[in-house]
Amino acid sequence: MTRQHFIYLALFVLTAVLFSLPVNLVTVMDESIGCARYPYPPPHSMISYCHTKIIADHDFGVFYYNTVPEMIENLRQADVVIMGNSRTQYAFSTKTTDRYFTDKGLKYFLFGLGDGEASKFALLIMQRYNIRPKVMIINADPFFSDYMSDKAAEIVGESPMSKIRFWTRVVALNIMYPVCRTVPTACQPALPVVYRSTVNGQWTQEPISPDMRVPLNPIAFPVNPDRVKAAAKIGRSFFSALGLDPQCTVLNGIPGPSTDEDSMPYANSTGFAEALSKTLGTKFIKVSLDKMDTLEGVHFNAETAEKYSAGLVSHLDSILDACLSKNASAPHP
Repeated sequence: MTRQHFIYLALFVLTAVLFSLPVNLVTVMDESIGCARYPYPPPHSMISYCHTKIIADHDFGVFYYNTVPEMIENLRQADVVIMGNSRTQYAFSTKTTDRYFTDKGLKYFLFGLGDGEASKFALLIMQRYNIRPKVMIINADPFFSDYMSDKAAEIVGESPMSKIRFWTRVVALNIMYPVCRTVPTACQPALPVVYRSTVNGQWTQEPISPDMRVPLNPIAFPVNPDRVKAAAKIGRSFFSALGLDPQCTVLNGIPGPSTDEDSMPYANSTGFAEALSKTLGTKFIKVSLDKMDTLEGVHFNAETAEKYSAGLVSHLDSILDACLSKNASAPHP
């Protein structure tokens, strides 16, 4: 290809991109304006998820590109980071969690991600922004996996179209909020959204009915040792890559729906976490509740989440005391 042909091709691509931006922006706003429902978002929060294909799992890109520096900084400064998937977020986005760490004078951050995201994307973010917590609490059902969702893979791939799609969403949201505040009727019908606190990572879902109550009755199938072995291998690499002490990591297994032995990771989340903890040499906390209710069969409702988070933090004191004293002389990166 001659230099002249290369210039023509570059100009063609640039023109196509520039002309596509307004079209993409209009499309995003047309399909997602209900995500910017008045009068949200609350102070110090951002959209994590909106019930539309375009804005779904928006915070993947926010974490990767650090478009909300306050949030990455609070994640970096956290003494305790709670990790896992969306069920982790629902289980620990509670007043109990916040009160426990606040009373102890500790900073914490919920770094769970939607779409069943696992350790691969989380590790990438932690390495990218030098995040090294003193204590980690991980919902291992399983967390340690090579799995990466399509949304995360698209963001990490950094293709030109991927960047265009993400930054178009960012621009669209910045336009839609003022519009919705000025003309609330323009943002109807309002779409279900999940907001993430940029201070501590907790999720708030809107709208939500306090009466949503679908019983959860998990069946504890035998733990598959091959799955434990595979997760342990990835777990060791995870700790090694971050230079973190497994003894200052707490594994737990949040119960989820299970209908047969092949429904892992939910078939026996608690048993899996306990077996993995023994293999990796981490701490393990088992939370047993007589009755568990969910919003829709998967995620804890508010009442069960409060009870579950209370059960876990009630066993944390000795672990935190040991790990925080051990790391007292090590400042945050």
